[in-house]
Amino acid sequence: MKAKKPIFKKWWFWVIVAVVVICVAANSGDDTSSTTADIKPTQESTTSPTPKVISESTPEATPEPTPDKMPTVGDTVTVRNVDITLNDLTISTGKDFFTPDDGKVFLIADVTLSNNGKKELSISSMLAVKAYVDDYAINTDLSAIASADKSSLDGSIAPGKKLNGILGYQVPADWKVLEINIQPDVLSNDKATFIIENK
Repeated sequence: MKAKKPIFKKWWFWVIVAVVVICVAANSGDDTSSTTADIKPTQESTTSPTPKVISESTPEATPEPTPDKMPTVGDTVTVRNVDITLNDLTISTGKDFFTPDDGKVFLIADVTLSNNGKKELSISSMLAVKAYVDDYAINTDLSAIASADKSSLDGSIAPGKKLNGILGYQVPADWKVLEINIQPDVLSNDKATFIIENK
């Protein structure tokens, strides 16, 4: 009869240890870090049907914007040496084979990330972006992205370079508020939050 291996010599034990260590490291970030997150308005939107956008960064406390100075589409939020710009938000009914379900529309957010740091930055829209419509979590919709004929917000950004891409969602046609959280470093709690109201 074979002698049983000690638990620390089993492969699954080390997988569990690695997962626990990664989780502890990810959650041990200091919420009072010296990282700055700034809202930098870059331009005013001149089209009236564009939804209103509120940009803010967390966890750093940023003064609440006053109603007459609310950031709009085109504004930039800086998080950990990364400038995040929401260039545009388009409401679409799709095209060709890529159309939303009955009673729904596509929301296409055009985003640019600028890496101002010293290290290459890898962005995965599946990991770095969380979105909510009317406080309900929503996932990226591949049909929405395909209907826009543009690449998704995924890739590597060398220091001093930029990445442009889109985020696509399928939402009810009568949606009220879209919230997009972009977290350039998934091991950090710092993120840029854009809240778009459908008016």
